[in-house]
Amino acid sequence: MLILGINYYPVIVEQGVFDCPACRCERDYRRFAVKKWGTIYWIPLLPFGVSHYYVTCLYCATQFADEILDYDPR
Repeated sequence: MLILGINYYPVIVEQGVFDCPACRCERDYRRFAVKKWGTIYWIPLLPFGVSHYYVTCLYCATQFADEILDYDPR
């Protein structure tokens, strides 16, 4: 029996400082690309590209959509 599947793996693609809406001040962030992989027996073998991006505040650990980097509270 051959077990095939798809898994998603987040990869850090950018780091910096942004205005976090949850903290209401400037905080460090990490931007992740979620990559989609085809697997055989849970071993990633075939890359299918990037599924989506998201941003995580390193202080409050809140996750935001990628568009939050354009947010300007002023």
